[in-house]
Formats: sequence, C-alpha cells, structure tokens
Amino acid sequence: MEISRLAAAFLMVAALPWPAAAADGPFDRDFGLVEAPACKSLMGMDVRFVPVTKAELEGVGQRYGTVFILGVAHPSPMVPLVIFDHETLRKTPHEFQRQILLHECAHKSHGFGGSQPEEDAADCEAAKRLRAEFGYGAKEFETIVAYTRHILEREEIPEAQIRPKLRAVAACAR
Repeated sequence: MEISRLAAAFLMVAALPWPAAAADGPFDRDFGLVEAPACKSLMGMDVRFVPVTKAELEGVGQRYGTVFILGVAHPSPMVPLVIFDHETLRKTPHEFQRQILLHECAHKSHGFGGSQPEEDAADCEAAKRLRAEFGYGAKEFETIVAYTRHILEREEIPEAQIRPKLRAVAACAR
C-alpha cells in the first residue's frame, strides 16, 4: 500500500526532534479536557468515560499484566466503560485528546481487542469520526501524529515500535 503525500508529510513532522520539556515543552500547558464523545458500545449501551489519575491507570494495567499509556476500554462488551489518564491528557491539545477518546470508543463500539491490527483499526475509526464530526484536516492530524510521538517517547517506547504506530496513524489520516 502506497503512503500518500499527506501521510508522508505527517511522518516527516513526527520525526522532527522535540526539545526536552522546558517552560514551553509539549506537556507544560494545561489545555483542559474536551467533552467526552458520544459513544455506543457494541451492545448498544452508552459508554461512560471516566477520568482517573495516571497512578490509577497504571494500577489497572498492573492488574491486567500490561501497560495502558493514556486510557483503556473495559474488555467486557457488557461493561460500557472507558477510563483515561486525565492528568496527562489535559496537557495535550484538544485534537489529540479527541483522537485518544475516539480510539477507545472504537474499541467499545466495534469490539476491537488489543492486537496491533485491532489497535490500528481503532486509530482508523477514530480518524474517520474526526474528519466527519470535527472537520479534521492536515493540520489537526499533524498535531495528533506529533503528540503520539511525544507520548510514546516519554513512556520510553522503543523507536522500533513508535515508527509503525506513526505510520498507522498517518495512513488513517488520508
């Protein structure tokens, strides 16, 4: 599959080095939280979005033997719940926040699990809704790709895992 020029541009922007967090670093500003999106579960139930602290989210990850960086959709289709780290998310632009919340919504509304293809599908579903409901274009998706890189680097995710994620997000932005 050929990557469009727009997707290639996103990857180039995401590859640019960002300065270490300073007074004007990528996580020093409080943007406030966006309103949670409308979301229906696969079972047709309204999904609740519950803000938790980073420590609480890490505790949930430990319980399930994994790491949740920004949020997680409850794995049961009978529990219409998404929890997210409001402390970190509020320090990212609204464009990025919406992508994260809609990504988690996609897990609930389409039954996506946590495999890499399902994570990519959740990113693509989020991108579709961002274009359709919020009119997102190149500028907003550049912000999403850039903050995806910031978050993954801050969490010390290896570059070998970051690049495929950025390619997937950029491909969905087309």
